[in-house]
Amino acid sequence: MRKWKEAVRLLCLVSLAGCLAGCPAQFGGAPSHPAVTTNPVPAAGAEAAQEVLLVEVLILGIEVPAGAASGSEDIWSYVEEERVLAAAPALGRNGFRVGLARREHVTSLERIFRQLAGRRAKESTLTVLPNNPIPIVLKPSQPAQTFFVYRADRTLHGEDYPPADNLLTILCALNEEEPNQLVVFGQPQLRATNETVPVFEENRGYLWMTRPKVYDLPDLTFRLSVPSGDILVVGPGAAARRPASAARHFLLKEKDGMEFETVLLLIPRVVRRRAQMVPVPPAPQAPFSTPPPASP
Repeated sequence: MRKWKEAVRLLCLVSLAGCLAGCPAQFGGAPSHPAVTTNPVPAAGAEAAQEVLLVEVLILGIEVPAGAASGSEDIWSYVEEERVLAAAPALGRNGFRVGLARREHVTSLERIFRQLAGRRAKESTLTVLPNNPIPIVLKPSQPAQTFFVYRADRTLHGEDYPPADNLLTILCALNEEEPNQLVVFGQPQLRATNETVPVFEENRGYLWMTRPKVYDLPDLTFRLSVPSGDILVVGPGAAARRPASAARHFLLKEKDGMEFETVLLLIPRVVRRRAQMVPVPPAPQAPFSTPPPASP
C-alpha cells in the first residue's frame, strides 16, 4: 500500500518532475531532459560505464471512425480488462477501457487497426529511467473545456479547465521481486498552455523556476502489473459518446465533419543498457539564498 501511494504521489506531481515537454508526434512524448545517456563518448573524469535497467516503451496509436472501437469487440476480445476495472471502477463510467493483451496478439491487433482505419498505427519509442513519468499527448492545444468525472463513490464532479494539452501520463516502476514485471500507473491529465506554477529547487541555495501547471484527474488513475513485452491497451468505451464525459475530451476528436476515436497500444519492456555516468558540475550561485515566503 505504501508503494502504491508513493507511485500515485509521483504521478500527481508530474508537473514538478521536469518531464512534461511537448512532443513532435501525435502519439508520444519525451522528457524535457534526457533520463540517461547511453553509449556516450567517454568524458574526462567520468565514472566507468555500467549497466543500468531502463524502461523502453513502444507506443502505437491509431484513430478509427467513431464506434469502431467503443462499439465493437473486435479489439477488446483480445484484452483482459477485469483486473483494471475491479481496482478502478470509475474508468468505465467515465468512458475509458483499459486492459492487458498478451504480446503474441500484437499482430492481430495491428491487423484490426489496418482494417478499421485503412493504415498502419503511428509508432513512437521512448526509453526512460524507471519511475519517470511519460506524458503522451492525445489532443494538443485544446481550448478551454468543461467536463464531468464520475468518482469512485458514483458522485459526479464537473470542472472548468483552461486551454491545455490533454495527456495520458504513465509511470513504469520495476517489480523488485520479479525483474521482468512492470507496475504501470496511468492517469489522464491536462497540461495548461497558458498557466505556470513556481518550482523551488534547493542546491546550495534556492532557485526559482516555473513549470506548466498540470491538472490531475486522480479518480481516473489506474494501476496494472504488466509483464515485460505485453500490451497495455487504452481506448474509449460506450460512455465516451456522452458530450461531457472525460474520455470524450481525451480520446475523441472531429476532423472534416467526421468523428474519430483514439486507441493506444503501449508495450513497455525492461532493457539493460550500458550508460556513462557523468559527474554533475557545481551549480551556479542561486538567485537568492533564503527560501521564498510560504503561501498562506
